Amino acid sequence: MIAQRNDGDKAGKWEFPGGKYEPGETGHEAIEREIREEFEADIKAEDLVCTVRHRYPDFDLEMDCFRCHLVSPALHLLEHSALRWVKPNVRGIPWLAADRKVIRAYKKYLKEKENNIMLQAHIQLDDSIEAKYAILPGDPARIDKIIPFLTDCKELKFNREYRSVSGYYKGIKVIAISTGMGGSSASIAVEELHNIGVEAMIRIGSCGALQEGIRLGDLVIGCGAIRDDGASRAYIDIRYPAVPDTELLNCVIEAAREKGFPHHVGVIHSHESFYMDNNAEEEAYWARYGTLGSDFESAALFTVGRIRHVKTASILNNVVEKGQNTAESVSSYAGGTDMCAVGELREIETALEALHKLSRK
Repeated sequence: MIAQRNDGDKAGKWEFPGGKYEPGETGHEAIEREIREEFEADIKAEDLVCTVRHRYPDFDLEMDCFRCHLVSPALHLLEHSALRWVKPNVRGIPWLAADRKVIRAYKKYLKEKENNIMLQAHIQLDDSIEAKYAILPGDPARIDKIIPFLTDCKELKFNREYRSVSGYYKGIKVIAISTGMGGSSASIAVEELHNIGVEAMIRIGSCGALQEGIRLGDLVIGCGAIRDDGASRAYIDIRYPAVPDTELLNCVIEAAREKGFPHHVGVIHSHESFYMDNNAEEEAYWARYGTLGSDFESAALFTVGRIRHVKTASILNNVVEKGQNTAESVSSYAGGTDMCAVGELREIETALEALHKLSRK
């Protein structure tokens, strides 16, 4: 909203209406009072857009400019000759000199605000990606293993632990994005992917087996997770269940079965660290109750997914057989020289096939 002055040498010029601070006022209080006095209207002052400094022939001006929301249904001209509503790119307005600087600053403010809204803070992506499906490895290096399965693959961003690519699998567009280690970083990925329009996500990670008969490279498909992590607890009462989307879970099971990949379906124990002093006791405890394996992220994935109405599932590649040393087995897996590396490719293919099945329902 701009107003036309009707006084002295400024008559006919246009400005952003306002006035002077009174002693003890904040900027928000001052602009709200001035508009009330000049237009008999109530506004709500919001962001400080800029502070403009300008030297007129007879005085120096320092002007704080706020973005405001009009509360009153109407404005009444009391001190100006006219008012107009204009867009920021308006041309041909005979501005007061200082107010010409304001319009430039306001355009810059709007551009920065738009970028901040569109670009998610951590994954550094926006909804221009236009993808409904995502697979979520933990390790950024695992993205390189996913790329050969995709066509028209493009590197997107690599910020912190979040490395992302997009591509096509059997005609559907997919984002592959790493989440790092732990439920906290995984939940950030779920939230921000949801914000840009992703509707279904499958974690492809690793786990240590808690039951006999789960071999290296076998797939563990979670039908639920024990919420022994911090991230899911931060969201909601511990009594809330951590479970995947039923339709997506069935797609994962079907895909693994059709591919002939050895797999096991059951409950996962999501916890915080495998270097705890009582880790062996914890594993033994949950193994007694039929838990298949342990990871860090599935509980957070399932919980946040349910809360945000996102379809989620989790496929884990077993890298530690029951009774093996966790640190040594994970180190061997990182080397990529055993059945664990085969399992990694299996979980990637299973996840992509499951998303393709989901897209056809």
